[in-house]
Amino acid sequence: MSGLKRKVVSLDEVNAILDEESDNDNPFDDESTSSESSSDEDIEETNFSSDAESEDDFSLRTDWTTRGRERDPFAFVADPGVKFTVEDKENPLEYFEKYFDDEIIDYLVKEANRFANQFIDENVEHLSPQSRVHKWFDTCASEMIVFIGLLILQGIDSKCDNSMYFSTRESVSSPFFRKIMSGRRFDFLHKFLHLVDNTTIQDGPGRKLAKIKPVSDLILKKFMNNYIPSRNVSVDESLLGWKGNLSWVQYIPAKRKRFGIKFYELIESSTGYIWNFFIYTGKDSQYMEKYMDIPVSNRIVSSLMDPLLNKGYCLYTDNFYTSSTLADSLVDEETDTVGTVRVTRKDVPAKIKGTKLKKGEKVAEFRNKSMVLKWKDKKDV
Repeated sequence: MSGLKRKVVSLDEVNAILDEESDNDNPFDDESTSSESSSDEDIEETNFSSDAESEDDFSLRTDWTTRGRERDPFAFVADPGVKFTVEDKENPLEYFEKYFDDEIIDYLVKEANRFANQFIDENVEHLSPQSRVHKWFDTCASEMIVFIGLLILQGIDSKCDNSMYFSTRESVSSPFFRKIMSGRRFDFLHKFLHLVDNTTIQDGPGRKLAKIKPVSDLILKKFMNNYIPSRNVSVDESLLGWKGNLSWVQYIPAKRKRFGIKFYELIESSTGYIWNFFIYTGKDSQYMEKYMDIPVSNRIVSSLMDPLLNKGYCLYTDNFYTSSTLADSLVDEETDTVGTVRVTRKDVPAKIKGTKLKKGEKVAEFRNKSMVLKWKDKKDV
């Protein structure tokens, strides 16, 4: 979806449209019919424009109307920005260490040593005396950091096989690797790198991600604690390229890498910073328990946005997520939302669905703090 071009109405554009419409006593007179001027509607319009109308009356409206007024955004009360300091802003290593800090490194060391010792104990009767596994010794934090650094370097200097990095053949060698670590030790760490204690894995919900979830949760915690996003955020999905044997691999033709593991992400609009995410695993996907009874598209958004509710954020969504029920639930949590909506969505006003527009024309319906607007460009938007 992120690869498709789409138009999203910003809050400034919404306010500009409302200001334009407020210059007329009834901006939709040319579209009204005598049958629409029922006594009920007259009462609604009168109450809506009454000087004595209270905010409570306004917020209790449950039906759509063609008369609206400017909706002020909720007060933004978060404290956005970076939540750590570095000595050298030009040194990327300092930033990396804020995310892969001692907590994560120590965890990786503990689990690598645990898994190596479990493997040796379980296979001691089947290992030959000459097996290289007998030469294993526990790793430490400093060695794990070096190993992760070499893995990152492999992404820059790509080769067909790990052994080529430690080869002495000049045509394929990377001498730096041999200076840092022996090929045998690198293979050991690569073999025994582990992210969870296998004895704690149980069948049931969450089983598909059990092997990586502890580290995934630690990294996500760093994402959230190290930075607070500014007011405008968006929800979308991304695809991590993967063609291996996983039951939840997705095929999305619009993405650059069509096959892969799908992430749902909450992103700061201005920078693209990923503040929250979870991995889609089909029916086994781990949403927040309190949102399990709402539609899936709303469940995704609510699970991602939950830590930012009641802080005055403005969420931008595409038409997969946007709905009036989502808007209402976010408004209840003092969160604004802007997005395109599918005309087939439940509770889209009949006037929005049925009105035929010429290029440049628009029609809008209002309810509480929500507005549904359609205008004609080359096609209906």
